[in-house]
Amino acid sequence: MKVHYKQDTLEIWGYYPEGYENIPTPNMSISEKVWQEAVKTQATHINLETKELYKKEVEATLEEMKEEPPSIGEIMITLEYEFKTTVQNILDTKAKERGYDNIVSAVSYAGYENPFRAQAEAYGKWRANVWSWGYALLGKIQSGEIDITTLSMDEVLKDMPKLELSDE
Repeated sequence: MKVHYKQDTLEIWGYYPEGYENIPTPNMSISEKVWQEAVKTQATHINLETKELYKKEVEATLEEMKEEPPSIGEIMITLEYEFKTTVQNILDTKAKERGYDNIVSAVSYAGYENPFRAQAEAYGKWRANVWSWGYALLGKIQSGEIDITTLSMDEVLKDMPKLELSDE
């Protein structure tokens, strides 16, 4: 198993099975046990020295930050964390509705012949579309194109790409 992470923040961006073609870099090999624990604990970051995958906690929620005027940088850090956590929970919940442990488990059946392949590929395409949409949205917020102070998370998420599964 390999974990792909963002070089400057050490944020985990994805997990890939050994032998998977085109694994993005940077990435690091991890054991199945480490991967299972990371998924279980919803690890968000990697420590390159210890090779530990861990969940980075945010000190305050966006609601708490409204009490004191935060900087735009502080707002963006908190917003990005809340957004990513919310989206990841939506992805995992949708996968669980069909009996998978999470979205990673669902997409792990893609790429080779098996009874779940079509469904796994649909989950994989959906996950890619969601994160592509999400990072574009965060970019629009950071550039000021979208004023997040006037929107709730529900309003932001209403345009998230939908999962399209056939009834196979």
